[in-house]
Amino acid sequence: MQELARQIPDTVQLGVLDQGHVLFIHSVGYSGAPHAFADVGLRRPLNATASGKIFLAGMTTQDVEAIMSRCTEKYTGSTITSLARMKQELGEVKKARYARNVEELLPGYWVLAAGIVGQDERAAAVISITLPLSDFSPERETEVAALIKEAARKASLQLGPSGISRALSQR
Repeated sequence: MQELARQIPDTVQLGVLDQGHVLFIHSVGYSGAPHAFADVGLRRPLNATASGKIFLAGMTTQDVEAIMSRCTEKYTGSTITSLARMKQELGEVKKARYARNVEELLPGYWVLAAGIVGQDERAAAVISITLPLSDFSPERETEVAALIKEAARKASLQLGPSGISRALSQR
């Protein structure tokens, strides 16, 4: 996470799934980052966060439907509350192997996230990076996505044999 925060540079978070929400348990901020941002200790909704979309992408259709039936609060005009729209988004997440959030929870920010694969071949945790919207472009997304996927792959290697085999197949 520290390496990623230096490469971007900005704030990197680590989140885990907790009672149908993302619980952010660690944050690393690059000291030279113009926008310090940390959600450590806060629980955020799965549907309004890039990290949450990573967890949703690993769930059954029934679980996603149940969670989305409770996700009715719109934090911004971009928050996904529709099951059909979320299913479309999760298809994109599975294909790209990362998730994005552009002003879906907080105005003025975009976030990219990638899963740290655990022993059960599902995301055990998620690494995300929060950036100011002024830094958003398709080219920048491509660059940051490659870095965050590599950071997640490296973290997956540390989780043991399943994480290693999955991480190697995601190169």
